[in-house]
Amino acid sequence: MTPDFFSKRVCSRISGPATNCQSQSSQFKLPIPNVIVLIIKQIQYKDMAKYSKKAQEKIEEVMHEFKDGTLKSGKDGIGGKVKNRKQAIAIGISEAKEAGLKVPPMKPTP
Repeated sequence: MTPDFFSKRVCSRISGPATNCQSQSSQFKLPIPNVIVLIIKQIQYKDMAKYSKKAQEKIEEVMHEFKDGTLKSGKDGIGGKVKNRKQAIAIGISEAKEAGLKVPPMKPTP
């Protein structure tokens, strides 16, 4: 693929197909090289939350219960069957915290 191919593709996305791309192609730059993308992903990975191995296993166990349909919410399962995936993850994190496992603190909401 040539640099001209990328500039025409970007141009067609912005201004629509079959328009005057040659005059606009000088405004657009080539895509970011793969090396820079890998560096950015590594930096993002370092910023991600770190859970202990046991906490990961606890959350995994709870997710299996959710998929089997046996995960209940509330004290002693009074709240009924959990139907939401995010709620199941929250229950797993909560159980890991109660067990004293390493779970990162919640991010503050804006």
